Amino acid sequence: MTRYKLKELKNTTLHEKKIQQAVQTKIQQRKPKRFVHISLITALISTAIILFVLNQLNPEQNRQNTNATESSTLLNIFHEIDGAGVAYSENFKERDMQHIRTLRYYREVSLTHFLNRSGVTFPYLPKPFNWENGTVIAVNDGYFTELQFHFKSDDHFFNISIAPSTINPLNVEELEDNLVDAAGNPMEIERINGSTAIVKQKINNGSGLVYRHYFYNKKNDAINVMAGSANEYYSYYNGLIYHIGYSEAAPVDEQQMDGFVKNFIVNNEIHMLNLEEATIEDNWLNRGGKTMLICLLFSIGSFSILHFLLKNASKKTTKITCSIVWVLLHTPILTWLVTFGSAVLYGDGFIGVGMLAISFPLLLIIGLCIILPNNRTFRRQLMLIHILVYLFTFSCSIYNEIERTSAIEQIEETL
Repeated sequence: MTRYKLKELKNTTLHEKKIQQAVQTKIQQRKPKRFVHISLITALISTAIILFVLNQLNPEQNRQNTNATESSTLLNIFHEIDGAGVAYSENFKERDMQHIRTLRYYREVSLTHFLNRSGVTFPYLPKPFNWENGTVIAVNDGYFTELQFHFKSDDHFFNISIAPSTINPLNVEELEDNLVDAAGNPMEIERINGSTAIVKQKINNGSGLVYRHYFYNKKNDAINVMAGSANEYYSYYNGLIYHIGYSEAAPVDEQQMDGFVKNFIVNNEIHMLNLEEATIEDNWLNRGGKTMLICLLFSIGSFSILHFLLKNASKKTTKITCSIVWVLLHTPILTWLVTFGSAVLYGDGFIGVGMLAISFPLLLIIGLCIILPNNRTFRRQLMLIHILVYLFTFSCSIYNEIERTSAIEQIEETL
C-alpha cells in the first residue's frame, strides 16, 4: 500500500497542470484590479495642460486683450467706477428687457471732453438747454455700451439715452390700437419712415410713469439711478434704442422739441461710434471650454468610479450597469459635445442640429450594445470614443479661435 502511494506521487504531471491553472486564474483575476485608466487620464491631462499653456502664451490672444483694454475708441474716454441700478423706459421695459441688465458703470465726463475725444459733433439743443454744459455717462452690460447725455437749465433737465439692441421693441401696429400708456397718459406715434416711428408720452393729467436716468454721485464717486417725472420720447432706429425725456415743467417749445428729437434720431453722429464693445474677456474658455473641461472630468471620473465599484461584480451586472450609465449619462454628454463642436467648427447652427440627429441615436445604440460583448475590449473602445470626441471638440474650439483672430486681423488691415 505504501509503495503504491509513492508510485502515485512520482507522477506529478497532473499536479503541475493544476498548479499552472491556478496561477493563470490568479493572473487573470489580477488584471481587472489594475487601474487601466492611468494612461488615459495622463494623456488627457497632458493635452489640457498643453492647450492651456498655448492659450496663455499665444501672442495673438495677448494682443486682443491689450486692444480690449488699451485701444478702445469709446470706453477709454471714461473711467470705471462703482454704481447701482438700471435706467429704462417703464412703459416699454417688457419689450426691450433693458431693466434686467447687469452693468458696469463709468464716471461722468463733460460733453465737450467727450466730443473732443470721440471726434463726433452734437447738434444745438432746444432752448433753454445748451449742449456746452452737458455731461455724458456710460454703462456697459458686457457686450453693449449705453450712452446718456444729460443737460440742465435751472431746475429742469433734458436727457438723451442711446442703447444698442439687436431686437426692435416697437410694434407700431400694435401700439396704434391702444394709444394710452399704463398710467393713463395719451401716447402719440409719429412715423419717421415705413419701419421707424417715435412714440411720444406727454404728461397732462398730473400723474405719469416714472422716468429713470443715471446721475453721478460725486460724494460716493458712483453712478446711481434717479427717478422722477418727465415727458418722454421712445424710438428704435438703426439698431439703437432712443429714450429721451425732459422735465414736465421745462419752458420749451413743444414743436421745436419734437423737431429736434426727430432730426437727432435720424441724423446724429453718435451711432457711428463703436457701441458694441465687449468688456467680458472673450476666449475659448468662455465660449464653451469650461463646460467641455467639466464634462471631461465628470465623464472620466464616473468611468473610474464605476470601474472601482464593479471590480468584483459579475460580468452580467457589470455589462448591465455600464449600459445604463452610458445611456443615461454619457450619451447626452457626448451628443452635446459633438453637436457643439460641429456648430463651432462650421459656424452654423443647422449643422449642429444635424449632428444632434445623427449622434444621439448612434450613441444610444452603442450603449445598448455594451451588454453584448463577452470581453472588456469593447468598453475600452468606448473610452477611445470619449477621447476622440473630446479632442474633436477642443480642436473645433481652437480652430474657431484661430479663424476669429484671422478675421479680426483682416478687418484691422482693411481699416
